[in-house]
Amino acid sequence: MNSLQLALRNLLRARRRTLGPVLLIALALCGLDLFFGWEGEALRQAEQEAVFGERLGHLAILPQDAPAFTTRQAQSLRELAQRTPGVVLVADAPAAIAVYLANPIDWQTRSAALDAGLRAAGLRASLHRGADLSRTYRAARATHRWALAGVTVAALAAIMVVVFSTATLNRVERRREFALLRALGLADRAVLAHMLAEALLVTLCAVVLGMAASTLLWSIAQAVPGWHLVLEPAPRRQLAALLLVFLAVSVAVLVPALQTLRDDVAEGLAGAGH
Repeated sequence: MNSLQLALRNLLRARRRTLGPVLLIALALCGLDLFFGWEGEALRQAEQEAVFGERLGHLAILPQDAPAFTTRQAQSLRELAQRTPGVVLVADAPAAIAVYLANPIDWQTRSAALDAGLRAAGLRASLHRGADLSRTYRAARATHRWALAGVTVAALAAIMVVVFSTATLNRVERRREFALLRALGLADRAVLAHMLAEALLVTLCAVVLGMAASTLLWSIAQAVPGWHLVLEPAPRRQLAALLLVFLAVSVAVLVPALQTLRDDVAEGLAGAGH
């Protein structure tokens, strides 16, 4: 029986003790997922305010060597922008020309096309994302990043505490079992792999449960009038969060695992510490 099979058997035997950590970790992950969505929605609203409320556009063309465009330059730039695919509106903004896109999600592609047109026409102008010129939006983005970092660290810390406490309790309650396995010739690295496998299996179950809970809450919110929940559909961010969770779990279980290896086998077989 390998470490994974042994870990799975022990988790099934200790279902009640496993249920608590699974629910707590799932709750932390579900809350983290919903917070990401809420913060992302707030940042998008700040961006919309900069684009439309401050009239900066999705893209903004600024003069490169002067405080403002001449009349001829502004006319040439407006005509060039209007000919660019994906542009639906070109308007004058304070010291800039605001460009509005049909599909704002595709702003990087449209920005590259417009920038290439500016260079080909020999027009000395710089192209920027409109929201980046807004002080309000930049402040909201900085707050957004700090909030995500703070909540993520808090969630990881809570998960590490739960995993560490559970692994320490397992070490104490199953000291005789671990001593017997070591007496039968189980290598130290196998003991480490066994305890790590148990923690990662608990975390995997919690991840699945947390994702299911987030999706269920979002579905209910769509069906109930007045509810508004947002899930953040950012695969890269979600993958990074999951990797951080598994790393945090691995670190949290390492100390109890190393303490298990330092336990005296003879005392463990004699039932010491119970």
